[in-house]
Amino acid sequence: MGSRAAREDSSIQWKYHIFLSFRGEDTRNGFTSLLHKALQSWEYEVFMDENDLKIGQDIKPELLQAIEKSKMSVIVFSTRYADSSWCLHELVKIMECRRTLNQIVLPIFYNVDPSDFRHQTGTLASDFQEHAIRHKDEVVKEWRKALTEAANLCAAVLEDTADRNEEKFIEEFIENNIIRRLSTTPLPVADHPVGVDSRVHDMINYLLGGGSQNVVMIGIWGMPGLGKTTAAKAIYNQIKDKFEAHGFLGDIRDTANRHGLVYLQQLLLAEINKKPTKFHISCVDGGKVVIKKELKCKRVLVIIDDVDENEQLEAIAGSRDWFGSGSRIIITTRDRQFLNVPHVNETFTVPEMNPDEGLELFRRHAFENGYPNHRYLELSEKAVLYSGGLPLALKVLGSFLFRKSIEVWESQLQELEEIPPKDILKKLRISYDGLDHNEKCIFLDISCFFIGMNKDHVRKILDGCGFKAEIKISVLLQRCLVTVNEKNQLMMHNLLRDMGRAISQEDDKEHGRRLWLHEDVTGVLEDESGTTRVEGLALNLRSSEKASFSTEAFSKMSKLKLLQLNYVELTGEYKFLSKNLRWLCWHGFLLDSIPGDFDLTKLVAMDLQFSKLKIVWKDCKSLQKLRIINLSHSSDLTTSPDFSEVPNLEELILEYTSLSDVHESIGDLKRLAFVNLEHCKMLKDLPLNLYRSKSIETLLLNGCSRFENLAEGLGDMVSLRTLEADDTAITKIPSSIVKLKNLRSVSLCGLERLTGFLPHSYLSSTGFLPPLLDGLNSLRKLALANCSLTDDALPKDLRSLSSLEHLDCGQNSFSRLPSLSGLSKLEYLCLNDCRALRAIPELPTNLKVLRGFGCTALETMPDFSEMSSIRELYLSDSNKLTEIPGLDKSLNSVTRIHMEGCTNLTASFRKKILQGWTSCGFGGIYLEGIYRIPKLFKLVGNEYNEVDFEVPEKLGYDLKGLTLCCVYSSDNPKQKDGLGIMVRNETQGTTLHTWPAIASVKTDSKPEDDYLWQGQLSNDRLSLQVGDKVLLSVFATVHFVRVKNAAVNLEWDKVMKENMHDSDPHLYNFDPNPDWLSRTPDEAGPSQGEPLRESVLASCNLTDTGIYDDYSASVVGITSRVRDLSDHFEKSGSTDVRMIGISGMAGIGKTTLAKAIFNKFERIFEGKSFLANVREVAHYPYGLVHLQELLLNGILESKDPIKVGSVAKGIDMIRERLCRKRALVIIDDADDLQQLKAIAGARDWFGPGSRIVITTRNQHLLDQVGVDSTYMAQAMNEKEALVLFSWHAFRSGYPNQKYLDLSKRAIRYCQGLPLALEVVGSFLFTRSILEWESDMKRLERSPGGGIQDVLRISFDGLPDDKMRKIFLDISCFFIGMDKDYVTQILDGCGYFATIGINILIKRFLVTVSEQNKLMVHDFFREMGREIVRANARGLPKKFSRLWEREAVTNVLSDESGTEKIEGVALDLDLDWDLDSDLDSTRFSAQAFTKMEKLRLLHLSRVELTGEYKEFPKKLRWLCWHYFPLESIPDDFPIQPKLVALDLQYSKLKIVWKDRKLHQNLKILNLSHSHSLTKSPDFSELPNLKELILQFCWSLFEVHSSIGDLRRLSLVNLEGCDMLKILPLNFYRSKSIEILLLNGCSSFEKLGENLGDMVSLTNLKADRTAIRQIPSSIVKLKKFRVLSLSGCWSLIKDAIPKDLCSLEHLLLGDNEFRSLPSLAGLSKLEVLCLNACKKLLAIPDLPTNLYVLKAIDCPELKKIPDFSKMSNMRELYLCDSVKLTEVPGLGKSLNSMTRIHMEGCTNLTSEFRKNILQGWTSSGYGGIYLNGIYDIPEWFEFYDVDNIVFEVPQRIMGRDLKGLTICFVYSSDSPVLDSICIIVRNLTKQTALNTKIASGSVKIWSESKDGYLWQGQLSNDVLHLQGGDQVSILVRPDDVDFVRVKKTGVHLEWDKFMNENTDNADPHLYDFGKNQDFSGGVDESISRNRENKGRKSRRRRI
Repeated sequence: MGSRAAREDSSIQWKYHIFLSFRGEDTRNGFTSLLHKALQSWEYEVFMDENDLKIGQDIKPELLQAIEKSKMSVIVFSTRYADSSWCLHELVKIMECRRTLNQIVLPIFYNVDPSDFRHQTGTLASDFQEHAIRHKDEVVKEWRKALTEAANLCAAVLEDTADRNEEKFIEEFIENNIIRRLSTTPLPVADHPVGVDSRVHDMINYLLGGGSQNVVMIGIWGMPGLGKTTAAKAIYNQIKDKFEAHGFLGDIRDTANRHGLVYLQQLLLAEINKKPTKFHISCVDGGKVVIKKELKCKRVLVIIDDVDENEQLEAIAGSRDWFGSGSRIIITTRDRQFLNVPHVNETFTVPEMNPDEGLELFRRHAFENGYPNHRYLELSEKAVLYSGGLPLALKVLGSFLFRKSIEVWESQLQELEEIPPKDILKKLRISYDGLDHNEKCIFLDISCFFIGMNKDHVRKILDGCGFKAEIKISVLLQRCLVTVNEKNQLMMHNLLRDMGRAISQEDDKEHGRRLWLHEDVTGVLEDESGTTRVEGLALNLRSSEKASFSTEAFSKMSKLKLLQLNYVELTGEYKFLSKNLRWLCWHGFLLDSIPGDFDLTKLVAMDLQFSKLKIVWKDCKSLQKLRIINLSHSSDLTTSPDFSEVPNLEELILEYTSLSDVHESIGDLKRLAFVNLEHCKMLKDLPLNLYRSKSIETLLLNGCSRFENLAEGLGDMVSLRTLEADDTAITKIPSSIVKLKNLRSVSLCGLERLTGFLPHSYLSSTGFLPPLLDGLNSLRKLALANCSLTDDALPKDLRSLSSLEHLDCGQNSFSRLPSLSGLSKLEYLCLNDCRALRAIPELPTNLKVLRGFGCTALETMPDFSEMSSIRELYLSDSNKLTEIPGLDKSLNSVTRIHMEGCTNLTASFRKKILQGWTSCGFGGIYLEGIYRIPKLFKLVGNEYNEVDFEVPEKLGYDLKGLTLCCVYSSDNPKQKDGLGIMVRNETQGTTLHTWPAIASVKTDSKPEDDYLWQGQLSNDRLSLQVGDKVLLSVFATVHFVRVKNAAVNLEWDKVMKENMHDSDPHLYNFDPNPDWLSRTPDEAGPSQGEPLRESVLASCNLTDTGIYDDYSASVVGITSRVRDLSDHFEKSGSTDVRMIGISGMAGIGKTTLAKAIFNKFERIFEGKSFLANVREVAHYPYGLVHLQELLLNGILESKDPIKVGSVAKGIDMIRERLCRKRALVIIDDADDLQQLKAIAGARDWFGPGSRIVITTRNQHLLDQVGVDSTYMAQAMNEKEALVLFSWHAFRSGYPNQKYLDLSKRAIRYCQGLPLALEVVGSFLFTRSILEWESDMKRLERSPGGGIQDVLRISFDGLPDDKMRKIFLDISCFFIGMDKDYVTQILDGCGYFATIGINILIKRFLVTVSEQNKLMVHDFFREMGREIVRANARGLPKKFSRLWEREAVTNVLSDESGTEKIEGVALDLDLDWDLDSDLDSTRFSAQAFTKMEKLRLLHLSRVELTGEYKEFPKKLRWLCWHYFPLESIPDDFPIQPKLVALDLQYSKLKIVWKDRKLHQNLKILNLSHSHSLTKSPDFSELPNLKELILQFCWSLFEVHSSIGDLRRLSLVNLEGCDMLKILPLNFYRSKSIEILLLNGCSSFEKLGENLGDMVSLTNLKADRTAIRQIPSSIVKLKKFRVLSLSGCWSLIKDAIPKDLCSLEHLLLGDNEFRSLPSLAGLSKLEVLCLNACKKLLAIPDLPTNLYVLKAIDCPELKKIPDFSKMSNMRELYLCDSVKLTEVPGLGKSLNSMTRIHMEGCTNLTSEFRKNILQGWTSSGYGGIYLNGIYDIPEWFEFYDVDNIVFEVPQRIMGRDLKGLTICFVYSSDSPVLDSICIIVRNLTKQTALNTKIASGSVKIWSESKDGYLWQGQLSNDVLHLQGGDQVSILVRPDDVDFVRVKKTGVHLEWDKFMNENTDNADPHLYDFGKNQDFSGGVDESISRNRENKGRKSRRRRI
């Protein structure tokens, strides 16, 4: 128990290192000032008061507080120090703090004599004469006492001499006195100090409670890797400041071996003095003298770590008197013998970690976020189990498995069980290497063969092998290499076992001495390859296993000593077995006797349990060395062996045999000590000769139900110590038993069953027990339970059993007992279920446990007032009992009272025991629940059994602890579990979990019965202080227990005693940092007083200075994304609270982006919080509460950590405390709405101007919460990807040139995913080119495990199994297919695919391309496929989905398909070779017979032979390209669930001969079936939605039933050259929306009833023979798109004028010269007239037009007026050479984004000037003109290459709006390619690389033709400021067929600029800081020049 001072000191937060006390008039401006500056130069926090007090003033309270908050006080005693009452008040306070707070006090005597201060003489005498007049006597006495105490301390004296140097004196004073005492750096304990505090708690209490004047030495002992050093370091850190000096001598063993003992002695002195020792030590003895002389006056703390030799201890801590009073010496060792010396006061062991602690430590090393993904949980638990609670193993294993895949985990854990990690073995092996040869051999034998065996048996076996095993095993025990459990079994930690076996395996390579691995043993026995080196062999099979070998396999193993062959059969002669056997363990021995040729002459132990023996041997040879025979469970054995040939037998074990006869020779065995005949149910008696034995000590007959008689000779068995005969037929105990002076234990329980055939009175009437027991003076245990004993049956002289400690008389019939008070040593008395017992007589005062369960007649108890030793009292169900007299006076010793069912207890008795209870910890009082919570409890819990309180201050009292009470009920009367308590200190941030009680109930309890428990928790465990806010919760740990109410009392003056006797070693689980997101003070920084905010930021991996550790690698591409996101961030007024979402697939960089935003904006907010990894955090216990606490602490930056008791309370606190705070909150990786509701449930929770940023991979979540805007995180472009990849693969921003092609291959593989780039780059780092090539091939087949682990989170988080199946189907079969098409198929599978695919899209597992194709990132695709493989354990026939060519062909060829297969895809189209063997693609249709669950089938260029009648009937999708038959076979089963039939490129002539109903068919695709002449009859396809018959060249007829299809929406007949018309019935369709007839060159006429197709929206009939559109088309109100390009037969008025709904009109490549007015088409947005080569003029256009395309219209002269075309955005008029202007275009430029007029060579200069100067669009697009026009003259800067200029300061108050850029270029190719504009800010070192222009040219361009482009860049993108030096370079994007000839720049100051975002590439702008885009300006210029000289080449796009 620690003292009050110790407890207070441990909690102090020092504010100052040093308090300076001095007399200002004497030394302020001289010596003290110098001292102050010197201390500050050492970076100490020093308090020095700046103001002198006037006479009469009181000392200021802040001075007193400063003294209390200082770790050390330095007193400068000077001439006038003592005449100041202020100084003397300070001194009194200082000395008080020295006593109470262990403050260090150092006096300096400046120009004064210390003895004057010690005795108040000299000048101090007159000072005190004045004080006596002015002040009270008691005050002056205090001053005198303080001066005397201070002057007696070790002093520094500065004398007034001529040669003194004050600065030198101060330097030496600091060095010698302060530095060593104020060493503030704690020793590093552990990265994750899990469970450390709870392990050192008792050690620290012992060290601090041993009396301040005593020198205390303790030892910490344990096996290697258990945490001894960690515990010592933790103790050192916590208590070192209480000592004058301290030192930690680490790794003594290694240090002594390397440098010797003298060095150790010097090291000790140097550590204590914190500087190199000044003493010269020449020898060890001399060192001892120096240490004793130096340290005997100092109170020191010394840690001596890892001692392994006595000489080490003797050299540095030979005796306690070497050290000053109050010193503490701690020794850690793995060998206990070094602690068995008189001067070591106490030895502590470090326990292994419990499973919870082990899992926590393991996960902190194995997982980045500290918690395992649920998929890893089971494997984590397996790893923890393997580690056996050893911290070293947990750390090594966790670090080893960090970031490994599931497969690697499984593989490695399996390997670890055979070969432990080297890092662990290295540490463990130190103890092994310190053993001598024989000790090593014994250790290896135990590790391979004897774990779990009886220690004494093993000792005898090893003694027989020539070892002195008793001594050697003792050494192993002392060194923690083996342990012995309570059953006397030898045990060994799993890792030590594995180490031993690993060492044996190493030896086996040379010697092969021990064989125990199943494979090795069976291999040796099968091959008969054993050698003479084999000394031990074990093959331990189960009874269900069988193995048979020849005995000749042992013929060469002549040295074999140890043999275990459990359940093994040997055939042949036994003469081949070794004659040197010492141990034979052969369970399940199959022979009925031991063969005569089996030589066992040297055998020590024979273990033939479960054998088939009938007789042991026929002809027994002398077995002189045999000491143990165990034939237990040999059920055929009826007779014991003849023992005459085993004269040295010591143990005979024949339990559970059919033994009826024991050979009489047993009595002649002189050494036989142990006889076990238990459960030999045929045995009736023992041979009389046995009773003559003088050696037998233990005789066990329990369960020998026919055994009737113990012979009178029993009394002659003088050595007998234990006799057990429970459940036998014995009716009388021989009276001679009283002669057994050594008898210790007698058990004769369970004789009540005799009443079945004997009268009740028989036992007592025949004298079952001897009438007198006098003589059994050694008897310690007597058990007579359940023997039907009545009042007269018990011996009257029970009290004569003077040594009796344990008496069990339960379940008997007596009503009274004789007095037991004379049994002075009795500690345990059991009277359970003595239902007639009415009174318990006077009891011995030494009794510790009284059990009286179920004594229903019990009324009277003896007086307990003198029972000072009683600990446990069990009286449940004694319902007549009213009280226990005097019990309240003995409560100080009681740990538990059970009185459940005692319903008549008096109120006074209950009150006394409840109020008087003192025991803390495990136990408590259990009463019937009718008594409810006592009124004395002031704090009663809420409905959740939570008690919330603040510790008040109570003057003069310390809080001793808490009394707890609860009411509970239980459904299980037998359970032993159920009640837990959590005490959460919200102020200190600590949590204590404890399990001090069980949900104990009475025997016949019912669920409705209530019970009351009361217990206590000591404040030594809780460490509560005044002002602490505490939340206490009582909870049930099992479902069948219910806690109904709870209450708490605070105890201030009550004695509390911790019950350590019955407590579990893990009873308390104290977590000083329960928020696993938070970090410990050591992790957070060196200052103990560091604000919580720093800890919170640290836990999120954030700091105030930024988030990125490696700037270069982290910020690639981030700046442009941050800028785009900032637009979302900064919208609206500053007072709005905005929520912004960042969404994207896993690994895309959402968190990185959020961190960058946090870094950029955090300083402009009042508070900020970055909640990292919300998804993971929220899924763990109290997860949401943790997040709420992090949010509050992060924003409020409270000095005292804010704690939240529940989610509801947290929401209230957030609303209340943050509603006026302008906060920045990042909620990272959210995946559930409940998370957001708990953290940011509404905008009004936060103050005006707050910003809430949510990152998620679930877009739907952002829709649910209603964010203001969403930013979609984009993949990296190729250049960004290359930079990021290079940082990880080469540690630079660009790849090594040799690796460039491979690098580009890698980034193509990664597809712009930052996570993939990082993982793959890091994976390839430092590898050779050959390794890169190999690894890239492998990676392209399957992505890396590190990536998959992250990506799989999205898959595992899908709501249900159907969505997972959708994803797997898509990843295996449907990538690149139309989304709507796939949706219909999967809907047919019952998957609700519309919702499912939408969720996959929201979670970024799937994307949809612009063409509506389903796309899956390569990594996600491979992840899905890997999941399928893993689920089938890699066996293709068990795959649920088959898609790999090899696997599919194997399954089909072998016809090995099973019912597990749901999908098959075999697409040979890409691999098709005209010369290939067609047989390779031919399979039998029978291969599909067993695939009954087949849903999805995709075949291409595959032929099936045979009948189809057994084909699967549950297909939803049949895709069979190149279907080889002319019609679908008649025996092809009806497919009632078929949704899509895709037979493209088939050889069909007709679809089917006999129509079959396909009720669910929705999609029919027969495209490219060139032989198909007629469509099928549609009458049996009533639900068809899509009909695709494109490029069926021979099709000339569509069946008329097509018009009857009610759901048909798409008809695609493109390329059907022979088709002329459609059936009239077709035009009656009310469902068709899209009709495609492009390329039907023979199609002439659309039916007049076209206007009746009310759903028609799109009609595309390009390149048909149509002459006119029916006028009825105007009736179509939904009609949107009409395309008639290339229809050369169109007449003049082919298109009706009144198509008011038309939006797109495409009439390109036609012959008309003019067009009617189109102004009436009010909704027209796009008009295409490209290649209308005869068109002369374009008529009036609707003002709503968005795009006009009239490229290659060479005759075009006239364009309508554009002055009102305010919606016009794009205008394409290339090659209109006769065009001179576009009237009014200058007035509509504000909406324009691009104008293409390349080849328009006759434009007027006025028109050109108007559009160039009036251009407003920024970004992508611009104006393209013919290059005959040069850079306009109004451009300020122009050059042929790079332009460099300085931005002027603001002009007339105007800000720079942006730049207009113009350049002239030419091209050798009509192929478009981007032109890059690079703007470098040379001042700010930033660069913008943008691709807003392309090298667009006219159609028939030549290389000499020039072109001009003009566009703009907004300063919102450039960020230019006055004074910036800027360079601009325009160059082609990595092509040499485009040349830039001249560039111009104009600065815009007042021009409106409109950013074009419609057509912008996501990577349009690439803005970087401190990065050289593509080599910089100079390189860019040189590259541009080089390009001009190269030969042109064409680049394909």
